[in-house]
Amino acid sequence: MGLINNFSVFVVHLLFVVMDILLVMIAAKVIYNRWKPSWLKQAVEAVEPIIGFVLNHLKMLLTKITNKTFSERTLMLLIIICLSLLRLLTIGLL
Repeated sequence: MGLINNFSVFVVHLLFVVMDILLVMIAAKVIYNRWKPSWLKQAVEAVEPIIGFVLNHLKMLLTKITNKTFSERTLMLLIIICLSLLRLLTIGLL
């Protein structure tokens, strides 16, 4: 039982790391779009394809469900809210 428990905790920690990385990518993009600091340009250009991939899949899913289109800002806000709720739900279950 100890091995299964430790493995599930390991998977949850990896999930939290992935969520944190995605939140940092979104925060960097939002900061760059708002204030355009030159030191952040390369980082935002590097993570733009990853964020675009996630946003496009979310946009297609929401379009199928609601038959509406949403702006990029709305999709990023929705991802942040969903990741926060997922984190709270996971912590509550453990």
